[in-house]
Amino acid sequence: MAKINNITLNGNSVDFKYGITLHDVLNKDLNSGILIIPQAGEISIEPFDEVVITYETTKIIYMIVGTYKKTITKFAGVKNYNYEITLVSPTLKLQRIILPARSITRKISVDSSLTIYEQIFRYLSMYASDLTISSALVNLTASVQCPEMSWNRPTLFEVLNDLLITLGCVVRMSNFTTLDYLDLSNEGNQINEDYINNYQYERDIAEYSSAVEVEAQNIYSKDSITKTTSPVSIRNTNDIKITTENQQIVLQKPIFTIDKILAHMRFTASSDNITNLDITNRVV
Repeated sequence: MAKINNITLNGNSVDFKYGITLHDVLNKDLNSGILIIPQAGEISIEPFDEVVITYETTKIIYMIVGTYKKTITKFAGVKNYNYEITLVSPTLKLQRIILPARSITRKISVDSSLTIYEQIFRYLSMYASDLTISSALVNLTASVQCPEMSWNRPTLFEVLNDLLITLGCVVRMSNFTTLDYLDLSNEGNQINEDYINNYQYERDIAEYSSAVEVEAQNIYSKDSITKTTSPVSIRNTNDIKITTENQQIVLQKPIFTIDKILAHMRFTASSDNITNLDITNRVV
């Protein structure tokens, strides 16, 4: 990240340790981060406390406290502490608002032109009146007819996402009080390899072995030679015709591939003359 100018916790500036980690997630998963405040006095921190990060002078990131760990570092005199704070997106607050079972239906005579914006406005008025809707979200949803849906005790986050996903978007909060959206069709630029200064690639022997393993078990392989002899005794004064109805060879395993099938025939029991016939193309 670029240079951080200031971090405030509940409106009060804090001395932070450089190396703060922030994950900007461009999908329905929420942003997260870790903030370290070293060697500080007693600070009042609670989950959902507001954190504002200012960087590059004018750019702002809004986060809230998810969890924190407080470790004492100085016992003598005024006690000092290290604070390790897990930050999450303000959108997480929408997951803590649980609605009763809800359904949206379009009636023939009433509400036939109900839009997604109007439905979002209704839900915010009933369950989160302190939130507002951004102008970008209003423009996106004001003219789109609301689909029919139903939920059984959903969160407000779930309801808003289900409505916006029909437009290829997900809900997000641009600050602590404003509802906005994230367009899932947006893509970043290709990574410039000139900026890569650390690259690591790993593979283990188990992964390699499983990748090269040939799954050809319980079959006769193409490299094996299998000889099977099945005597056939047919008594007939007319021409002999061997078909799949009166003769077949059953093997214990399936055949991977057939190279050649030869039939060895002797017409009389007293004759020693054996006729060899290639019947590979006649086998089914």
